[in-house]
Amino acid sequence: SHTHPKHNPTLSFPALAHTSSLSLPHPKRLIQFPLFIIILFFFCRSKLPSHTHKKTIIHTHATAMSNEQYDDDLGGDFHHDPASDQSPSTHSPIHSASDKHHALLAPIVSFFQRAKNFDSMPISSKVIVFDIDIKVRDAFQVASENDISFASLWDSTKGEIVGMLTVTDLIAILLYYHDKTSVIKDLIAKESVRKWREIGGRLRRQQLVNVGPEDSLWNSVVLLKQHKIHRLPVITKGGALLHIITHSHLLAYMCSFLSFETTEFFNHSLDTLSIGTYSNVITAKSTDTVYHVIELFSQHGVSAVPIVDEDGSVVDVYSRYDVVYLVREGDYALNCTIEDALKTRPKSTVFTCTRYETLGRVVRHLSKSRIHRLVIVDEQNHVEGVVSISDIFSFFMENAEV
Repeated sequence: SHTHPKHNPTLSFPALAHTSSLSLPHPKRLIQFPLFIIILFFFCRSKLPSHTHKKTIIHTHATAMSNEQYDDDLGGDFHHDPASDQSPSTHSPIHSASDKHHALLAPIVSFFQRAKNFDSMPISSKVIVFDIDIKVRDAFQVASENDISFASLWDSTKGEIVGMLTVTDLIAILLYYHDKTSVIKDLIAKESVRKWREIGGRLRRQQLVNVGPEDSLWNSVVLLKQHKIHRLPVITKGGALLHIITHSHLLAYMCSFLSFETTEFFNHSLDTLSIGTYSNVITAKSTDTVYHVIELFSQHGVSAVPIVDEDGSVVDVYSRYDVVYLVREGDYALNCTIEDALKTRPKSTVFTCTRYETLGRVVRHLSKSRIHRLVIVDEQNHVEGVVSISDIFSFFMENAEV
């Protein structure tokens, strides 16, 4: 294990040379399949203790759902108009401008301000880095086989981490070249990630936002919201990649070390706090095509949509990551129905809750189940809204007095 960086200025890591450029072993010694894939293991000072969940909140529905749906790309899930929430609540409404509201959030903000990014890193983990010249096909195949939805990119000509490869990059290309499946096939099979990024750069913003290990976790919360991202690399001054901070990571750390019992804020319901989306909720049906659904992702800035039946009851959730399973099978047109697409991914569970669940129970369930969102339903299982981890952290940042 390694000491905290402020006590060890040289800070060496077993898989990373602490120099201006990264010194790596020959790729063939690492993984036989793609020559340019690097799996980096590191060990840090503290381990996150496992947290417990005393009560199960939520209704579960057996269905086919990706185990990666919690780890998407864009910040925020659905447009939310808090003024439209008119249902009664067990608590009196809390107004964002009130002193009471600021006081309730103060312990949470203080918790993240005191903690450093390095403090939140697990005792052992892995960071997957692709050389930017790897073939796109190889990169996404390895990603799907290892159930990951993102990887950092290393540019050997610059000697530094230059960005992230995510499912959103794949979706941007699929939408841009729709009806030109031969072009997409050539791009995936023949071109490198470097070329892919040159094309993708014209379709979506590409900017590497990162933090240092000594920066506060609250700074990470703010950056994730400001830049509308779900992943934030932790990079040392010497260029060593230590970890990737996500909303799920922040939530797990909060559940492990913040006392919910002494924090009144978590006793209020989602409805009282107006956390989540209750108006203009984007949904789809199992008869819709996958292409239509990924258009919804792009048009509305969402990372997943509930799938409903004719009565409006939730039967599944389709996320950005699920597109990888189709592309891996060679389906670039995405004209198949959602019903058929669901058969190509692992089976899991749809989790739902009501708007009257307390925030504390919702947060613990999201963390324990390692999912990114819950579908909010009424007594008939009709979709009323969605609450995601990014919704919760957005609420913290937007309403806290800092």
